[in-house]
Amino acid sequence: MIKNFLYFIFLLIFCHVASASKKIQVAFLEFYNNGEIVSLEPGGRFGHVAISYKNGWIHSFPPYEVGFTTDLERFGKLAEIIELDAPAAFSEEELINSIGKPTTLISEWHDNDTTYCSKFVGQIIGIPPMRNNWKAPIWQQFPPEEYIEWGLSPDDIYNYLLELKNIKRFRFNSNSQCHKVLN
Repeated sequence: MIKNFLYFIFLLIFCHVASASKKIQVAFLEFYNNGEIVSLEPGGRFGHVAISYKNGWIHSFPPYEVGFTTDLERFGKLAEIIELDAPAAFSEEELINSIGKPTTLISEWHDNDTTYCSKFVGQIIGIPPMRNNWKAPIWQQFPPEEYIEWGLSPDDIYNYLLELKNIKRFRFNSNSQCHKVLN
């Protein structure tokens, strides 16, 4: 009986340590137009975000569905990756089951039928929505059909993750080579 109890305690501790050490990475990409960064919100830097899975990335990019890629550079310039402990809300099963979900530029936060890159990543890792800011020049030039009040931008996710402890940041240069690791 005591042996079974000790085995059970060991198993609980082992499972806790194993789950606590799971790491995920979030990639942030920049978009450029005539050499100028295209921001999705005033003062923003990033135009796309993806989450790591095995040796690639799962992301949402219109007009495609949520999908897996090993080549993020097809979608923008890789600027930074943040590595973090997988939050309690993270579910690898939910991540995998999201593949094939329809992608749009704009989607209500609680609409489970469609997603966009930062909504997808934010919901997978448990980041709450924030009030959207539609004042960036890109939205004046290409106004959405509907202005959604709550959501996330890639910059919202980036700023949220910077507030976490125990993250590692990997910065990339113009040749997509990691040139700086920041803690």
